[in-house]
Amino acid sequence: SGVFGNLLANALKYGPRRGSDIKVSAARSDAGWTFAVQGPGPAIAEDGRERLFEAWERGPGERRARGAGLGLAIVRHIVERHGGEVGVAPTGETNNRFFFTLPT
Repeated sequence: SGVFGNLLANALKYGPRRGSDIKVSAARSDAGWTFAVQGPGPAIAEDGRERLFEAWERGPGERRARGAGLGLAIVRHIVERHGGEVGVAPTGETNNRFFFTLPT
């Protein structure tokens, strides 16, 4: 399903069932293009952010979603193979922004 497909699927899977928005954005800078998917969910602690992009990992305390825990690891692998970077940052107490940057 590709990089965007995985990020959107996670936003839908891990966010609240109703009454929430998912925001998709793209921005160009001197370093390249940054693409992001922002969705609701508890802010991810700094010490757990990098671990989310490892194989077999899930968000802290997440048990309702199915899958092998490979989606974000695949995202990282694809993006890094193209010379880019991935990450996640909270945008408040109830939102997270997953992003990747690709060089121009």
